[in-house]
Amino acid sequence: MDNFFLFDKNIITYNDLLLYINNCYLTSKNLSFLEKMILDSIKQIIQKKCNTIDDIINELLVSEKEIIFYTSGTTGEPKEIKQKINILIRNVKIGEKYKNNVWGLSYEPTKIASYHVLLQALLNKNRIINLWKKDKKEILRRLKDITHISATPTFYRLLISNNIIFNNIKQLTIGGESSTNNFYEKIKYYFPNADIKNIYASTECGSLLSSKNEYFHIPNKYQNLIKIVENEIWVDKTLVGEIDENKINDNWYKTGDIVEYVNDNEFKIIYRKSNLINIGGFKINLNKIENIANELDYIIVSKAYSKKNSVLGNIICLEVQLKYDIEISKIRKDLSFKLSSVEIPTKIYIVDEIKTINNKIERR
Repeated sequence: MDNFFLFDKNIITYNDLLLYINNCYLTSKNLSFLEKMILDSIKQIIQKKCNTIDDIINELLVSEKEIIFYTSGTTGEPKEIKQKINILIRNVKIGEKYKNNVWGLSYEPTKIASYHVLLQALLNKNRIINLWKKDKKEILRRLKDITHISATPTFYRLLISNNIIFNNIKQLTIGGESSTNNFYEKIKYYFPNADIKNIYASTECGSLLSSKNEYFHIPNKYQNLIKIVENEIWVDKTLVGEIDENKINDNWYKTGDIVEYVNDNEFKIIYRKSNLINIGGFKINLNKIENIANELDYIIVSKAYSKKNSVLGNIICLEVQLKYDIEISKIRKDLSFKLSSVEIPTKIYIVDEIKTINNKIERR
């Protein structure tokens, strides 16, 4: 029986994928928007007739085709990046032991994180089950058939707010936002059988670093290609897609990601430069405020941002999505135990839902 490739509205089999690449457009199926996007994206990569699924896989393994991606747009207008297939698959693991994996797709299909899942699954002839733009009830239903999932910390925070234990998940990949070791301890509780991977990646560079917690190190293969300069991650331009040359300084790309060393070899990413704001002459890290707020038992997820104020110039605001009702005065008091007085939000808003883009906190 033909293994299915993608389940969204329809069940798209690997044989369907082969037909689609060979210009047989599956006229018997009323394809969803996502199904069309994914099938078209693979077809654009292959650009030739294939007789078998192995032909598709072999073509991907040698492809230097460039794909156009757009950054997430969480901090501004999405920017165009070109990235080659051989860069995207450099960290993909292929082998017999991966053949029964079933991947959950939580990302928008046009984003680089989605392609990482797509290519990992395709090169191992795995199933993909779509979770993108599904409501929480449907996500929980579909998760029962999934063994591997890649998503942002925000996605997982919303998911575990249901207090459900996911015993069937074997691998859980986290990326796209900052997180803490306390967050990983929670994840281990709700996903007790999962191997946890924290990925440092970007649209510009693809997947670069991997860890099982919030601490990273530069592996031997990247010792001459990734470096830390004044606490900022710099990446050799050979690992970077086609971007504005003005962002390359003496063959190095400055990521804007700031780290803090925890020992001689390991560091944690503490913020992006774009998430550092000036309040009354003090540099305030919005990621730090969110991470501390998210550790409070009654908060599902939070969003910190600055807002212009006629008296103070700028103030810090915090939106919180709660597990259960709590007074704002209680939230402010609990935050004061771990934040300095200048870091405590002036305004705290309790909201029903915090807006996200591609399951990441929107910061525009």
